[in-house]
Amino acid sequence: MKWTIIDKNSTKRPATVSEYGKYRPELRLEAKEKCVYCAIHENSLGGSDSFHIEHYKPKSKFSKLEKEFENLFYACAICNRFKSNDWPKEPKSDHSIPSYPDPKLVNYNNLFEVDENGVLHGKYTASKYMIEKIVLNRPQLINERKERKLRNRLNKAIEILPELASKVLAFDRSDERDFLLNEYMLLTAEIVSFQNNENTISKYRPSEIKRTK
Repeated sequence: MKWTIIDKNSTKRPATVSEYGKYRPELRLEAKEKCVYCAIHENSLGGSDSFHIEHYKPKSKFSKLEKEFENLFYACAICNRFKSNDWPKEPKSDHSIPSYPDPKLVNYNNLFEVDENGVLHGKYTASKYMIEKIVLNRPQLINERKERKLRNRLNKAIEILPELASKVLAFDRSDERDFLLNEYMLLTAEIVSFQNNENTISKYRPSEIKRTK
């Protein structure tokens, strides 16, 4: 899963609003229907009804920013609930303290890295804090990352299978033909593996949507 780079300057929005909820369509569009914090797409949670308007700087502590568009983002209900009114410190440009880097100023893709098992790791103190506080390694998110990785592998395999099949038929030397045939079989096995894993990867379950400690 990749985070959307938020460009507030390019977002078209109403000149004035009576309540911050009026910004919802614009916030949803600029976020590309994904959570600003965990990057999950709304389709994985049943649609936009499972998403909230997030006050980056909590309205309970920054009441003057309650209707400021620059302070509002599109977030899944789970991240929004976990973050709540948490605001440890003002973020620094080097992300060296526990904080929430501003999504409109920072590309979140540069804050995190995902390992082979779908587990998210923070590159900085700020991103490590976010992983712990918003529980960005809750089981359903790990499953989503695993599924995305499997889909990418499948798509790559499908792209090169026709070409590989043609090369197998074109080679006269048995050793080269056997090598390519083996590669073909490995790719086919990748597809089968994906299909099997797709049926076993669990989706969101209420019991998983909680803190683990």
